[in-house]
Amino acid sequence: MGQSGLGWRMMRRAKINLRRVISRVYGLLGIRFTTQPAIMGYRAYGRPDRVFLNGRVLQTRSIFRSEDKDTDWQNFVKPLRRFNSHEVNDAELEVRIGDNVFEVTSDLEGYFHLEADLPKKLTD
Repeated sequence: MGQSGLGWRMMRRAKINLRRVISRVYGLLGIRFTTQPAIMGYRAYGRPDRVFLNGRVLQTRSIFRSEDKDTDWQNFVKPLRRFNSHEVNDAELEVRIGDNVFEVTSDLEGYFHLEADLPKKLTD
């Protein structure tokens, strides 16, 4: 990978580390966020003996509906909040398919991938 790829990854890690530091400071100050992680399934398919699953873990903000009484500024900000989400890296997920249980971890961008044989085959 070239210098630009290495530099991009270093900047990305610095951004994530900075976000963690800011979150800790907010926690020490008693400031709490009302966000919860959202698991977005992108593509999944399988057979009775095998499964393929892709998705992403995102930290979403509370989304408020637009109202007639909203100011111009609120009408500008609310759609931006809907589209602005942050990935959750190193999220540990437990995936259950029938009686089968798998553990997957999201990558730096919040993506996770599961491709596995099912020890306990699915039945109709």
